[in-house]
Amino acid sequence: MRVGSIVDAEFTSVWDGETCITTSCLVNKETKQVFAIEQSETSTESLNTLEREFVVVDGEEYPVFTFEEVLEIPEHKDDYWYLP
Repeated sequence: MRVGSIVDAEFTSVWDGETCITTSCLVNKETKQVFAIEQSETSTESLNTLEREFVVVDGEEYPVFTFEEVLEIPEHKDDYWYLP
């Protein structure tokens, strides 16, 4: 789907250094907001540490952070973000 600056993307969480959970999402390329993140059927109960999260937009990988992290950490102000 492409509607103006809104595009389909993939959201990935990397747990414990090796477990990746990937789902679909939408991204507003102008605001860098990630939303409509599909819920995974994979349980994270047995996983311990969330190492990183990223989105793949138009074939390119970008780090993604929570909105709070973007507000609190100046280095992330131009990164992709989502509301948990």
